[in-house]
Amino acid sequence: MRRYCIISFLCLSLLSSVALAGVTQNDAALILDTLLDLENPAHRSTNEQGKPVYDALRAYQDWAALYQKYAQRDRDSAQFSQDSLRVYLLLGWIAQAKLDAATMEAFAGDLVPLYERNEESVLGVLKDLPFLISSTCRYLDRHFGFEDKNRDKKPVFLAAHADRIKQVLTPKDAESCIRYFED
Repeated sequence: MRRYCIISFLCLSLLSSVALAGVTQNDAALILDTLLDLENPAHRSTNEQGKPVYDALRAYQDWAALYQKYAQRDRDSAQFSQDSLRVYLLLGWIAQAKLDAATMEAFAGDLVPLYERNEESVLGVLKDLPFLISSTCRYLDRHFGFEDKNRDKKPVFLAAHADRIKQVLTPKDAESCIRYFED
């Protein structure tokens, strides 16, 4: 429980600094509500009897839209945002903490291409926010074999990127990241 509180505080700190960089208040509220298992008032409606009910489908749709907003799939370097990348990787950490299978699958499919286009940016975020290393490196590894694809490409990816990971991250963090790729 204490670790969860500490991580929540770190996330609040991250979001408060990111909020200054253009993250909307609604996005920050949705992220925190999801992290803390709170029912966002925006996801409440009333049933036929006039009683308030929580609309889980609407909450899921808003979370999926948030993922799409920060995924940065098709952005070139001129449009790429380091602040959005921080939020995106935080969404991955939250998805792992909440065992959100749909978001975790999306990360398994999307993160390697993003990483390969923006290796320095991703590693910079991981260096600054090491609590994101576990989820991010796990998603990178899961790409290889996700939907029974790309298994043969894992050694090539690791050979291409392991040295840079070791250069940017601390030895302990680099070892932790690379360990996810071991079979």
